[in-house]
Amino acid sequence: MKTDSTASIMWEKSGGGSDGESINKIIPLANHQYFVGGSTRSEDYDVSFNHYASKYDYWMLILDQFGNIIREKTFGGTANDELKTVIKTTDGNFIMLGTSTSFDGDLTFNHGLTDVWAIKVDTLGNRLWENLLAAPDWMKLLI
Repeated sequence: MKTDSTASIMWEKSGGGSDGESINKIIPLANHQYFVGGSTRSEDYDVSFNHYASKYDYWMLILDQFGNIIREKTFGGTANDELKTVIKTTDGNFIMLGTSTSFDGDLTFNHGLTDVWAIKVDTLGNRLWENLLAAPDWMKLLI
């Protein structure tokens, strides 16, 4: 949903797939587009791929100024990978940060149990790097 300065709705969209999504961060881009980060369990409709049905993957979307999907991509493995937040970097890319219990797919390894997973991506969905941290439970509360 996009609103104007008086909180009047300019447009609203719904999307995703049949098995559940969440959106955690929307970042406006300079070209009137939006970087959207969230998680999905779906593998149909607006979600082109999921690493394992009914398990969460990170989900990134680029929307145009009217909320139409320009590009979308998932990142993850065969277990749950849940995005918590997205940070725009000074070089115009994005760090997607959350938790993962996967040990395969887009992840190079897993420390066991739930790790903190950070991946840096560009607006085309290219993964630039990743980092997995074995994290105590208190650290997972911070993200």
